[in-house]
Amino acid sequence: MPGQRIQGRLIAWPFVAVLAAYCLFWGGTFPPTYYAEFRVWALIPAFAVVAIWVVVAVRSPAWRPRTALSAAFLGAAAAFLISSAASRYPRLSVEYLALAILLAALYLVLQRLMASDFFRPRMVGLAAVATVVVALAYVAVVVARWIAWWGLVGRLTAPPLRPFFEGLALGNPGAVLTASVLLGAPAIAHLAGGGRAARVGAIAMAAVVAVAAILSGSRAGWLAIGVAIVGTGGLWLAAPGHRATLRALSRSRAAQILVAP
Repeated sequence: MPGQRIQGRLIAWPFVAVLAAYCLFWGGTFPPTYYAEFRVWALIPAFAVVAIWVVVAVRSPAWRPRTALSAAFLGAAAAFLISSAASRYPRLSVEYLALAILLAALYLVLQRLMASDFFRPRMVGLAAVATVVVALAYVAVVVARWIAWWGLVGRLTAPPLRPFFEGLALGNPGAVLTASVLLGAPAIAHLAGGGRAARVGAIAMAAVVAVAAILSGSRAGWLAIGVAIVGTGGLWLAAPGHRATLRALSRSRAAQILVAP
């Protein structure tokens, strides 16, 4: 019944939100990633969610995995399997093979959630909140490091980027940049397609992410963002309708005022 499905989704959503926050702020952070004694316990909730999803997918065709990346996933799994079979340290190799399979399964869970009209807007909203929390927390910590630096040198001077290699619980500045951009991109795109208040929110969120990206001092991250912007812009301009929109904007009154001498 539709009412029962909606009720079930309302019950499931808090657990999905908690798991997403858990994966970002603990399961995917530095200690569980690098230390085996933390990693074992950190992966238990993720395995539980995947097991629940498998049970639901067996009963409901709508939740069964469908992705255009199936060939890539199978190829990567085959590479991991061959590498594990030939490894000098089989236990470590098998552990990372299992981790890769788990991450692929979590991706498929996320894909099914984003295909749901109920879960998709909630997941985007959760991504927006997580983006603001991570980016603002990083900016606040970096500014605090700078204040301590100025106190040590006794004057205001150009502060160092990546002070103390600050990376919150994620381990390093590059990880903070990655989390901010990957979470912020869908949230910003979603807000940009809304009303005036939503567009203002998208601009504010983009500014926060940009500040965090600059303060990260990650040159590889800056290069990746530049390549992504150029590539995305090129694909956007490849559509004739988009080029017509751009030409119309260039002839608008606002554009003429901006370029007027």
